[in-house]
Amino acid sequence: MTRLGRDDAAHQRFVADYLRDLGLEVELFEPAVDEVERHPMYRPGQDFAGRPVIWARLPGRGGGRSLLFNGHMDTVLAGPREGWAHHPWGATIVDVLLWAGTSAGWLGLEADRTLCAAVRDLTGIPATSSVLGLEELLRRDGATSIALVTPYTDAVQDRIVATFRATGIEVLAERHLGIAENFAFAQVDEAMVRTMVEEVAAGGPRAIAPFCTNLAAARLATAVEAELGIRMYDTVATGVWGSLSLAGVDPGQVVGWGGLFDGRAPPGDLAPS
Repeated sequence: MTRLGRDDAAHQRFVADYLRDLGLEVELFEPAVDEVERHPMYRPGQDFAGRPVIWARLPGRGGGRSLLFNGHMDTVLAGPREGWAHHPWGATIVDVLLWAGTSAGWLGLEADRTLCAAVRDLTGIPATSSVLGLEELLRRDGATSIALVTPYTDAVQDRIVATFRATGIEVLAERHLGIAENFAFAQVDEAMVRTMVEEVAAGGPRAIAPFCTNLAAARLATAVEAELGIRMYDTVATGVWGSLSLAGVDPGQVVGWGGLFDGRAPPGDLAPS
């Protein structure tokens, strides 16, 4: 499936040609809305004009079991070159690789564990993710409950809550905006994020997690923790913390992103025993 992009059709044609070169049977088509609108992940108004779907099949010899792979493709521009510390396509050798996304929230934490293990095995470079960093911090700090703030749809939010509950962490309060497109996540301003954080704080959680790496939330942490007395685990920040820790670098050099980095103990019953 394709999502928000500048030229989804061109990217899908590229993938389709690649799969044909590998010997797969390929079909590229635009689904009719009435065929998919009953699906729980369908959002009203979504269509597939100029956003085709690929079916690809590698026939077996018969008699065995079938294996199905299902995925989606994001097409996102690299943006201005000056915004990158290294060239985005330069294959710079690094100490740690970070998957700065939150899809494990609705796919399950095992998705990120599998991804990071595969990256490590393929490249020899340690890897982590924003969600795995969050999980490590919650366990380190003894958190058994949190509040969630996200931009996601009802269906995605429900799956994130279920993922946390499956790991033994209760979600006491949540707010979400019902947005389904990546670029639109980044257009949610800090004032809206702050409002949502304050709303879930009223439920008395011991920790709040703005859960989306496109949300502008990390810079709010210092003020939120000082004013509300609640630890904030923004998923951009948890990814940075996890990467620095895995690289053996002191996370304390990050300034302005709250007690997660400045060494202050978590407030209340989150303090480690």
